Amino acid sequence: MMRRATLILLVLVLSMMLVACGSSDSSDGVVSPPNETSGPGSSSTAGAQGPDTVPALSDGAVRVTLGWDEPIDMDLELWDSLGENALTSAGLENGGDVTDGDTGREYLDLTGDYATGTYVVSVYFAEEENVVDSATATLTVYKADGSTEVRSRSIAWEKGSDQWHAFEIDAATGDIVDVNEIVEVEVTE
Repeated sequence: MMRRATLILLVLVLSMMLVACGSSDSSDGVVSPPNETSGPGSSSTAGAQGPDTVPALSDGAVRVTLGWDEPIDMDLELWDSLGENALTSAGLENGGDVTDGDTGREYLDLTGDYATGTYVVSVYFAEEENVVDSATATLTVYKADGSTEVRSRSIAWEKGSDQWHAFEIDAATGDIVDVNEIVEVEVTE
C-alpha cells in the first residue's frame, strides 16, 4: 500500500513538472507564464506573478486575474467592447488596489453588471515614478467551464507603451479573442 501511494505521488509530481515546462509562444510578445500552477482561491503560491491571494470563485463564474513580476503598480481594467472606454478597474470593483506585484494579484469577476456581453481586458502600467522600465503582466482567465487560458506581455513605463489591450472576453463563457495591442490613451480631466 505504501509503495502504491509513493508511486502515485511521484506520478503527480512529474505531471506537475511537465505542465510547468509547457510551451511558450513568443510571437507578438505573448508568452505562457513559467509557473501558473494555482487556481482561483488557492492559498498563497508565490511565482513570477506574485502569490494567488484572490478569494474562491463561484462555480460557473468567469474571472480574470492579473499578476506581474516587479514591485510596481499595475491595474487590471475592463473596457467596452470597442476598447475605447474604461468601465472599471479591479481595484475599484473589489475594494482594494494591489500596488505591488510581489504582494498579490488583482482580479475581476464577470458578474452582476458585467455578467453578459463582450468586453476588452486591459492592463495599465500605473506606477507614477520610473522605478523599472518595464514589467511582465500575466493575465489568467478562469472560464465558466472550469478551464483556464493565460496571456503574458511586457509593458513599458513610458507613456504610449503603458496600456495593453490583451483580449476581448465573452463575460458569460470566458471565451477570448486576442487583441494584443499596446494602445495610447489620452486622459481627459
